[in-house]
This record gives sequence, structure tokens and C-alpha cells, in this order.
Amino acid sequence: MPALLISYTLWGNGALDVIDQLAWLKARGFEALGFHTNERLAPDRGLDIRELTDADWARLRQEVAGLRGIEVHAPIQDELSLVATDATARRESVHRLSRHLEFAAKLGADVVVVHSGAGENGTTWEQRRAALVDSLRQLEAVCARTGVPLSLEVADDLIVADRLDVLTEVECPHLGICLDVGHIAFQRDGRPGYAHYGSIPGFIEHRGKRLNHVHFHDYDGKRDHLGLGAGHLDLKGILQALRRVGYAGMLALELAPEAVPAEKAAAQKDLLLKWVQEVWEGHEPDRDSRGSVGTTPAGASVEHHGELN
Repeated sequence: MPALLISYTLWGNGALDVIDQLAWLKARGFEALGFHTNERLAPDRGLDIRELTDADWARLRQEVAGLRGIEVHAPIQDELSLVATDATARRESVHRLSRHLEFAAKLGADVVVVHSGAGENGTTWEQRRAALVDSLRQLEAVCARTGVPLSLEVADDLIVADRLDVLTEVECPHLGICLDVGHIAFQRDGRPGYAHYGSIPGFIEHRGKRLNHVHFHDYDGKRDHLGLGAGHLDLKGILQALRRVGYAGMLALELAPEAVPAEKAAAQKDLLLKWVQEVWEGHEPDRDSRGSVGTTPAGASVEHHGELN
């Protein structure tokens, strides 16, 4: 994978199913793409990996061929919980996520993104933290076997970003952090998720070496997954921090169709590419027309746009 790739997360496009959306976006200049493997969202907003036929696999392999980056986003919210204190529920979540890692390996994906999930009512963070440590240790063995890294998204409990120090408790070389630049700005107990670090760039400076994926969009204090510049995040400041820590993964545009229709995806990619070039100015990025930059980089309530994040 090149040093920095602009990706796009599929989020519905008319009557097209996920596989046809891959083709549609490739034709518009994207060389890195992501999609949800979530049967509840199939067929247009997620892929049901349980129901893939040989013909589906043939279509899927054809459309991912030539991509330089692939993100698989595992099921989210109530469907999978790595923080469940009930051992049976946690074991089932780990088993289910293992199937998604195996699917990603078969496809040749670069990363699987997962949320920690919701804990049971009445449990404390310390109880959920212990459950998460247990889940991650089990999943590390699956990642080692499949060769696919896992990226734990700043979501759910982990919106309070200093809780990511849980990663220091587990020896998981295949595990990293997925920074969602909108989620980390959400309010928890009257403070933004990044409060411990002072700012989103401050979080990046502190945790940057563990970042292995980034979800990129804007946030206006109420709505996330907005188009670039439609919210109040200092997106260029975030890019500058990513450059300073040497981030070299994907920048995945994760845009709600209500905010940014799919036909405007290419324009958002071009804008982000322009910003990346400005931030990396003087480093002579090796740009091609498909959105890659081949250089080595030296309180409000939340109204979600749809279900994907």
C-alpha cells in the first residue's frame, strides 16, 4: 500500500448493491475503498458475507482487483460487543468477528475496523475494560493467523479517547486505532472525547504510532459525517498532525449520503487531495490521477447521519 491513500466508504447509492458501488466508485477515480460487512444493511449499505455465492465472489474479486487499499468494516452497535461482561455473549462476538477477519483475508483486505460495542446496563468502565482486554487477546491470535490487522475505532466507550490506554495492557502487534475525526469530538459528560489530550492533533501526537486507519469527515457539533468544510473541525490541522507522526495509511472519506450524495464523492476526494498536497507542500508528493500521494510523511448532542459510522 502506498504511503497515503484517499479512500471512500460505501454508504448506499440508489439501487446499486455494494459490489456494483465498488465498480461505480472505481470508475470515478478511487483506488482505495471500504465497505461494511453487515447483513442487516445488505444489499445496498452492507455486504452479507453469509450469503455470498460463487458468482458473488467472482464479481467481488473482479471489482477489488487493482485496488491499492481495502477496508472491511465489521458489524457495529448492538450486533457485536467486545466489552460484554457476559462471557458467552463476548465469546460469540469474538467468534463472529473472527469470521469477518477470515473473509477479509480471503478478499485481500488491508484492515478490518471494529467498534468495541455496547456494554450491559449497570456495568462500569473498569468491568467493560477487563472484558475488552480479554476480547482483544483472543482476536490477536486470529489476526496473527489471517495476517489482517484490526483497527479499534474511536466509538462507543472509546469516544473518551484516553480509555485507549487499554492498548498498553495487551500485547497485540496486529491491533491499532481507527481515528474517526468526528466521533472523537463528541461530547461525553460535557467534554469532548479528546479532552484529555487538549485537541484532536494532541491525541494524534500522543497515540499516532498506533494509528492504522482514519475515518475523515466533518462535524458541526450536532451532525457528523458531513462534507469537508461543512462543520467546525480543523481538518487541515488534523492532517498536519498526521504528517508529523508519520501516518502512512488510508484516509477514508466517510460521508453520509444525506450530506454528500455519492455523485459528489469524486469532488470530495479531489478537495482532500488538494489539502493533503498543501500540508505536504515541499515534499513533492508523487501524485497520480486516482487519489494517491506516494510520499513518506516525515457541548452538543450528536445527531448521527444514518447508521454507519
